[in-house]
Amino acid sequence: IPGLGSQSFTVENFANVTGTANADIITGSAAANSFFGSKGNDTYNGAGGTDTINYAGLGQSITLKSQGVIQKGGSFGTDTIAGIERIIGAAGRTNVIDGGIVGPQTTSFIVDLGANSLTVNGIPGPVSSQSFTVENFVSVRGTANADIITGNAAANTFFGSKGNDQYDGAGGLDTVDYARLGRAITLKSQGVIEKAGGLGTDAIAGIERIIGATGLANAIDGTVMGAQVTSFNINLGANSLTVNGIPGPVSSQSFTVQNFVNVTGTANADSITGSAGNNTLIGGLGADLLTGGGGADRFVYLAVGESTPAPAGRDTITDFASTGGDKIDVSAIDADTTLAGDQAFTLLPGDFDGLFGGQISIIDTGTTRLVRFDIDKDGIEDMSITVISSLALTASDFIL
Repeated sequence: IPGLGSQSFTVENFANVTGTANADIITGSAAANSFFGSKGNDTYNGAGGTDTINYAGLGQSITLKSQGVIQKGGSFGTDTIAGIERIIGAAGRTNVIDGGIVGPQTTSFIVDLGANSLTVNGIPGPVSSQSFTVENFVSVRGTANADIITGNAAANTFFGSKGNDQYDGAGGLDTVDYARLGRAITLKSQGVIEKAGGLGTDAIAGIERIIGATGLANAIDGTVMGAQVTSFNINLGANSLTVNGIPGPVSSQSFTVQNFVNVTGTANADSITGSAGNNTLIGGLGADLLTGGGGADRFVYLAVGESTPAPAGRDTITDFASTGGDKIDVSAIDADTTLAGDQAFTLLPGDFDGLFGGQISIIDTGTTRLVRFDIDKDGIEDMSITVISSLALTASDFIL
């Protein structure tokens, strides 16, 4: 206080407090207290009863962090809360629950934004679990352990973290963002996301947008165990993934996929287009349409059955560019099954001669190159790929 410094008062039968614009220390009573968040680095303690901290009138977003820390947007300061059971953010703001900490962590989250609920499990000490009411929160970053996070009708963003986590968007256009994870991710069938580096495996549902970290080998993998009815239409340059042939009333579903560079297709006919970067594209079974886009792309084949001599099962590479560093990689295939060991292919200048297996013969028709592979020296192709290329293919275009 100017001129006085400090002055004390006795205040009776008060239940609610709005602090100043500076650093306040506010402690409640046994009643149900409401504290209204303000500017400054404030300390709140409910001290009994079911107490609320309400930032609805602050006009800024808030981030609820571990150990009762609340960061206020707009450089409004950082608060510390204890004994508070209800936290209210301003409506229409990007309020975040953030479970990340530095160092080892024992806790995990169960969050349901639609039900305004947050439960923290694994708390050290006699109280192992604690629940909170959280209102007007739209984004969540989990802990380093196994979290269960459910969104609401808004457009939610979930930030991927360590642990085997479960995310359910539950309405709205929702995002799971691994950009700050620092590890590559693989988006697999049926909503499974594998995180590299032993960081765990997530399960997602009701998520329309998946973001990987830039500069890492993030992949989409359509392989499954057993029979498969779905197929892919992917354009990495357009950040788009459409899954077709889904059993049930919704036969097709589209996703936004950002910072993915590699794709393994399904067992059916896929259309896969790369980006301007260096992509690795594996069509898998089925007659796949493969387009590298820019960059030095690798078209990888793991078995002869992935592109058949018959047109119904034959892949087409639509834009092979030798000068751009594109490669057709067949090194995983044993080129000559008549010999022991794993043999490499040899590109012939003409047709198969039937003298040995592991031969590649190319038939050129304009810019269309029919690349044929014989693995059993019978002079008949066992695998064929249609390659569109302005230049004739040479041995340097293959990884044999």
